[in-house]
Amino acid sequence: KDLGRNRVHLYRAADADLQLQLKQMRWATRLKDAVENSQFVLYAQEIAPVALDAPNLNACEALVRMKQPDGSLALPEEFLAAAERYQLMNRIDQWVVGAALDALQREHALGRASRPLMFINLSGQSLGDEGFREFLLEKLRQHANLTPQIVFEVTESAVVTSLTRAKKLMDEVYARGCTFALDDFGTGMSSFGYLKELRVDYLKIAGCFVRSVSQPLDAAVCRSFTEFARMMKVTVIAEWIEDDRIL
Repeated sequence: KDLGRNRVHLYRAADADLQLQLKQMRWATRLKDAVENSQFVLYAQEIAPVALDAPNLNACEALVRMKQPDGSLALPEEFLAAAERYQLMNRIDQWVVGAALDALQREHALGRASRPLMFINLSGQSLGDEGFREFLLEKLRQHANLTPQIVFEVTESAVVTSLTRAKKLMDEVYARGCTFALDDFGTGMSSFGYLKELRVDYLKIAGCFVRSVSQPLDAAVCRSFTEFARMMKVTVIAEWIEDDRIL
């Protein structure tokens, strides 16, 4: 059905698409159990300034991992595709938002002077889901003292999927003191156009351009994104800086 209706497809046990679907079905079963029993954990990835004279940003991105029965951790690329296919992303997003806010609240309770920015990813399914909207707004009401520290990350493709609802949710969340970052910038078909329409404070250049920035074409793409963002007074963040050469 994924390849189109009104056709015949010959079954083969080794078919790559079939194996992928079976793998996602297995992940979906494990994900439902993980959601019910909170079998996730958050990691924090630092977001650091690269200019020598830049002030310390004091920010990090919350990254989710799933606990495995053998004690190991599954990375998002292993289970997010299954979560999206089986409509589980909004439930995972709810857990991530709750866990991130709880972590920040604990920092406040300890009386620490630092107030780090926490970047939290929201999926396209969550942006268009009314139940998630109500959950998120209630959480932000409960943690009103934390909202200046929260930056929600949305991808261009996620926003475009449900543009009207996404913009409404973003406006409501902005009104509560949070900010937004546009993630994976450059991978959509109309990046510049949507950046002009959306109210965002941070732009994250897609890692596929940053990782190969030594190539003239990708370097030109990164320059154009950066110049455009600066004209709009948007802070630029580069993903996938994995070694000193890329930095």
